[in-house]
Amino acid sequence: MWSSRRPSPAKLDDLLARVAKLPLSYPEVGMTRAVDVPAGYGREHQRVELAIEFAAAREAVIAFATHRLPYLFVHPTDARAVVGSDVLVVARVGPLWTTNPCRIVYVDDGPDRFTYAYGTLPGHSEHGEETFTVERTAGGVVAETIAYARPQDLLARIGAPLAHRFQARVKRDYMAALVATATKVSEGSDMAE
Repeated sequence: MWSSRRPSPAKLDDLLARVAKLPLSYPEVGMTRAVDVPAGYGREHQRVELAIEFAAAREAVIAFATHRLPYLFVHPTDARAVVGSDVLVVARVGPLWTTNPCRIVYVDDGPDRFTYAYGTLPGHSEHGEETFTVERTAGGVVAETIAYARPQDLLARIGAPLAHRFQARVKRDYMAALVATATKVSEGSDMAE
C-alpha cells in the first residue's frame, strides 16, 4: 500500500485491524526453512558476524531492532516476534511510503539459536517470507536474514530492478541496526528509542 506521506499511527492501527483475519498471500508457508528457493521467487541474503553477546542479539531480534532505520519501521512500535502476531513494515522509498502487512509464521527458539520468519499478507507489495536469525557459534555470534519474495503490486513489478537494489541495502541496514541496538543492550542501555 503506497502513499505520498508517512501514515499516521491511527491509520496503521486501522490497517492492522483489517488484516488480522486475512490469510497469508502466498501458499508456501515455511519456505524459508527450505534449502532451495521456490520457483518464481527471488532470494535476498545477508549474514554477518557480530561482536556482541548472544542474549543481547536475541532480544534485539525479538523486538524488531533490525527494523529501526531512518527510512523503515515496524508498527506497532512495541511489537515482538511471536507466532501469529501481525506487524506492518513501513518504508520510505524515494518520495513515497509503502506499508506492508506481515504475520509471524514461525519462531524457533533454542539455547544457541533464535529465528523468526514473517510472511506477507494481502496489501504487501510482495509475496513471500523472510527470516531473521541470531546464532551462537564457536567463533562468536552470527546474524542472518534470508528473504524469498516476488513482486505483487504494480509499482513493485515495474520497479523490480530498483527494488532488488533497495532490498540489498535494507538487508545490510538490518544488520547494522541489530548491532547498534544489541550493543546498547549489552551495555545495559534501554532499547527504546
